Amino acid sequence: MRTSILKRITGIQNQKEMLREYCKERNWEIYDIYCDDGYSGIDRSRPEFGRLLHDCETGKIDIVLCKDQSRFSRDIVVIEQFINDKFLE
Repeated sequence: MRTSILKRITGIQNQKEMLREYCKERNWEIYDIYCDDGYSGIDRSRPEFGRLLHDCETGKIDIVLCKDQSRFSRDIVVIEQFINDKFLE
């Protein structure tokens, strides 16, 4: 049980570091890091996901960067809604 928790924490830390490095290589400023650790990716009411969407809608963010699509959401309807509708506005 303990090993699983450590693996999960390490995985999140590795993702953050990988994305920080990606931004650094491109000279992109990181506005904030949004992490809903402990929530399912299918959950639409994740607090940090809601904060991310609010910051996008208020123009604080130009790019949403994720390790892969499932890190944004595991709900294909939500992904389609934002990639093909909201984020194109």
